[in-house]
Amino acid sequence: MRANSGAGELPPIQVLVISPSQENRLALQNVLIAIGLVPILCNSLSESRKILEDEGIRIVMFDDCPHDESLQSIIGEMRKRLIPVPVIAVSRTGEWDECLAALRVGAFDYMALPPQRDQVKRVLKFALGESFRRNGLAVAGVAP
Repeated sequence: MRANSGAGELPPIQVLVISPSQENRLALQNVLIAIGLVPILCNSLSESRKILEDEGIRIVMFDDCPHDESLQSIIGEMRKRLIPVPVIAVSRTGEWDECLAALRVGAFDYMALPPQRDQVKRVLKFALGESFRRNGLAVAGVAP
């Protein structure tokens, strides 16, 4: 679902949240909406495949590697896109080993749940910042 912004306005930034946990999806959704982004929610990578065809997705937040695919698989898919999409791993445990493993396979960053608004905003600012700076664009709430 896309909001049609007026002429000259940037389209809203869509963040795909993949999580088998409804509680985690809703917690991330609330934080993303609070900082002015558009969350797209699904509970598995297989469910997200059709959504990922939309080039409007700018960030993927991936919770604890849903059972049907691995974190490495989603990172590989996002790197193949015309505009590569950063993948942020999120976890209920916040274990250092998980963090290092996620970063080792190519995750942009790693966050522990529950989401803290300032932390999410900071991570998304850096994830989005480079491509937006290159294009001279700014995003309300997350601009560098």
